[in-house]
Amino acid sequence: MKRGRHFLERLSGVKKAAKPIAALVGLAVIIIWTTGVLRERVPPGTLPHDTGFPVPDGAEIISVEKKPVSRFLDVTGTVSSENTVHISARLSGHVTGVHAGAGTPVSRGDLLVSIDDRELLEQLSGARAVLESAQTEYDRTKRLFEAGAATHRAYTEAASAVRQARARASETEVMLSFTEIKSPIDGVVTDRRIEAGDLVSPGRVLMVVYDPETMRIEAHVPIRLAGDISPGDPYRVQLETPPTTCKGEVSEILAMIDPVSRTRTIRIRLPRECRDILPGAFGRVWIERKPEAAVFIPEGAVYRVGQLEMVQVVADGRVTRRLVKTGPVQEGRVEILSGLAAGENILAQPLPAAFAGTDSAAGGAETED
Repeated sequence: MKRGRHFLERLSGVKKAAKPIAALVGLAVIIIWTTGVLRERVPPGTLPHDTGFPVPDGAEIISVEKKPVSRFLDVTGTVSSENTVHISARLSGHVTGVHAGAGTPVSRGDLLVSIDDRELLEQLSGARAVLESAQTEYDRTKRLFEAGAATHRAYTEAASAVRQARARASETEVMLSFTEIKSPIDGVVTDRRIEAGDLVSPGRVLMVVYDPETMRIEAHVPIRLAGDISPGDPYRVQLETPPTTCKGEVSEILAMIDPVSRTRTIRIRLPRECRDILPGAFGRVWIERKPEAAVFIPEGAVYRVGQLEMVQVVADGRVTRRLVKTGPVQEGRVEILSGLAAGENILAQPLPAAFAGTDSAAGGAETED
């Protein structure tokens, strides 16, 4: 009786232990089955399919060609006047009057600045008195010399004294003329650096006057292009203030190379219609480079998907999309910088996505139009 009971207890324990083992075995079988180890594997490969869509009837197809096109390089420049004068003082003194300001038109000989001349006037008065006395003595000595009552030496000394007195008076008159500073050209005052009462010294710049009839632009041209430029060559100039476009001629090419920027400076004289501009204005000079072969297609053949530019390429009777990078537009035709090569065919008018369906873009990407 006790044996039978003991056997039943052991059988019950085995059943309890078998349940989790059976669960683990079942889980292992499921995992192995899902990994495909027990199934026959299919070797990797590509399923055959046709990309794009068939070329519709009546679609206009154009062939991509390379044609030579002129290239232009814009170089920046600064406007200045060929005739710009920096007016400075020739002597020291206090400014008693300023007769022109920045932006004032002036004519040749107009008074610009007055400097205190009282001291020089006193010196001139004294020099004239000395000259008068020397002249009187010379006249007296001359009469005596002609009468034989004076020596030749006395006559010569009297004449020398007159010359010295006259030179001293002339020198003082010249110095006195420097107290009135006048404009040496017809032009416009562009800068005034003094006020009445200022003490000026020799060499100090007081004003700047420029001639608006002789305007030019100075531009720095790369060395690789400077060799093709000669005096007299016409170039298109674009000015910003005021916005103007005109054609000028090269007047000078500086005979030096900037060691930092590796450029040469050219000066282009502006025509009369482009001279209503202030010195220091910004401008651009457009320089034509040698023609290069480039791909141009009608602007309407390019369409956009978000930020992407695409064309529809025709090959083997089917149409696919392709990414391109466009450049400038000239007379309704856009330059293709990358994405198309000469000899390929494209649709002149891209078809909408509803007609074309889903076609493969460059790189296998699919995007809705």
